[in-house]
Amino acid sequence: MNKDNKNLEINPIQLQILIEIAIQSIFFRDYALKENQPEIADKYEKIREIIMEILKQKREQNIEPEIDNSFFNLMYKLEMTTDEVRRIQEEYKI
Repeated sequence: MNKDNKNLEINPIQLQILIEIAIQSIFFRDYALKENQPEIADKYEKIREIIMEILKQKREQNIEPEIDNSFFNLMYKLEMTTDEVRRIQEEYKI
């Protein structure tokens, strides 16, 4: 693996991106369910599962996220949080 790929592999900012994707997939899944679109909801759930597995692997590599809380602050102001999102935030100390 060349040096640039190795640096990207351990870059903590990618954890924030993955966490945000996981959280957005939760909201999209829930919205699809609300709109009676279970097939679309299933696709977002699959995305969430894949991303959470990647996050688990990164955690096992002892990579901690560099968190910019602006995304999460906006969620709180818009009252867009759920128990599932709070669990992710607690797990990653956001």
